[in-house]
Amino acid sequence: MLLIAALVLSAAIFSCKKKDNCEDTMISKEKLQGNWKENSSRYGAAAFRFRPEYLLMKFENDSFFIEMKSQTDAPTISCPDTSWIEYTKGVFTRENSTLLLKGIYTDSNHVIKTSGCHHIGAYNDSFKVDFCKPVLKLTWTSPGAVPETYRTIDMYKE
Repeated sequence: MLLIAALVLSAAIFSCKKKDNCEDTMISKEKLQGNWKENSSRYGAAAFRFRPEYLLMKFENDSFFIEMKSQTDAPTISCPDTSWIEYTKGVFTRENSTLLLKGIYTDSNHVIKTSGCHHIGAYNDSFKVDFCKPVLKLTWTSPGAVPETYRTIDMYKE
């Protein structure tokens, strides 16, 4: 009986321990600064049928720049590519542990994209943020059709 009580107590103590060296506080603007790349090997190619692969996410002051690779299984005559690179820029804000990105789609030179295949216009996204040294974990707060398995993105600082 004493052994069972000791096991229950030790399980309770260890379950309260922070997981994965994650910080409980809101990530600071300073920690976000710089270039981040996704560890795409975590999921394999299957994830990127549902969501983009983040090749680069750069935070500079209160601005962000993103380079992401998207793909489709259903190309069209006017947009025949099955994969392509998209770019966005804008400003970011933080509310508690949520990162809000508000911007526009651009070309590779970060000039506003007004025509062409795929996305144009406004880019808005939001992620729950955890900083688990050395990983910036971004989890979509409104992922649309992205399966739960692929909603968390592990970013590593360059």
